[in-house]
Amino acid sequence: MTPLSLFEINEYIRQVIALNFNEPVWIRAEINNVSFSRGHCYLELIEKKTTGDEIIAQSNAAIWYRNLKFIEHKTGPHLHQLLQKGMQVLLKAKIDYNERYGLKLSVEDIDTTYTVGQLEIKRREILAQLEVQGLLEKNKSRPLPVVLQRLAIISSDKAAGMQDFINHLQENAYDFAFRCELFTAAMQGKNVEREVIKACRDILKEKTPYDAIILIRGGGSKLDLSPFDSLNLCTELANMPYPVITGIGHDIDQSIADLVAHTSLKTPTAVANFLIDHNLAFESSLFERLRSFEAFARTIIQVKTRQIQSVKHTIRNLAIQSILSQHFRLKQHHQSLRDYPRQLIMHHQKDLNNLEQIIQLMDPIALLHRGYSITTKNGTLVKDQAAIQPGDLLETRLAKGSIQSIAQ
Repeated sequence: MTPLSLFEINEYIRQVIALNFNEPVWIRAEINNVSFSRGHCYLELIEKKTTGDEIIAQSNAAIWYRNLKFIEHKTGPHLHQLLQKGMQVLLKAKIDYNERYGLKLSVEDIDTTYTVGQLEIKRREILAQLEVQGLLEKNKSRPLPVVLQRLAIISSDKAAGMQDFINHLQENAYDFAFRCELFTAAMQGKNVEREVIKACRDILKEKTPYDAIILIRGGGSKLDLSPFDSLNLCTELANMPYPVITGIGHDIDQSIADLVAHTSLKTPTAVANFLIDHNLAFESSLFERLRSFEAFARTIIQVKTRQIQSVKHTIRNLAIQSILSQHFRLKQHHQSLRDYPRQLIMHHQKDLNNLEQIIQLMDPIALLHRGYSITTKNGTLVKDQAAIQPGDLLETRLAKGSIQSIAQ
């Protein structure tokens, strides 16, 4: 067998490729690395096994300046969000093989809808995983403090909505005070996951607890939201011990970060309005309670006033009745004191009269006048016949005169 030179082999490979791939083809791949130089874009493309992270194919690709401008014009300013490590892409590429430089894919077009579709598939897988782990509702179960003042802000200091958020809070019409501490993190690009997770962990290191965590950024495309669909980032947010409020800035779509958050709002300004309205609701409830207390106090005062008036009236009537009663009793006592001596005298007079009559009735002289007589012997009343002996000298006294006799 005649040996072949390396050039001959590579030339043969070039001819085979040129014969079989004379037109550009659509290629599915994952971006493993990307770089830009002198207006050109250089990609490292890989394919992994369906399960696991084992790489089964790898190749380099380039988007030359002219094609890059064409793709940018078609996709808009968000091409760089698409050309990120880990993105699944569908590329239209011309396959070139050079005997010296090997296989090279020259990208002519990118189907962004494919990438968005792959992101949606991955998004659904992550959502299902979070639901199985019970993380979709975990942060929502955190109680929201009745007043939100101490806030941990995760955002970029250069984010479009950051200053609007701060200004809106500071210029609120109710003079509510908010204490905001910024924990900076990238809000787009490949560093979002790592820096947001770091910001969350830095928040946990703070000794003073926060009322809530605010995750905000400016507006953007659907692809701009893809970093906020990260499983690790969303797991971190769901497990935070504070309520997480998001204002990532997309009017139509929700990121998974929005879904695991306690409260999801569309824009940073909407988050600021939510915080102000939340505190206003608490203040209004205080005023409502104050009005209720005032009304209750007025009712109590009115009731007690009526009770006092009633008691006052009762006391007055009782006093008048008591005075009248005592006055009547005094009059009775006065009358009694005035009549009693007379009655006593009359009573005693009557007794004296009765005694006098009794005395008169008992007077021996009166008895004599009624026909009785008194017999004496030697000056002693004779009460018993046995006391008289024959021959005794007796004197019988009559009402008028006396008789002397000798007992037989």
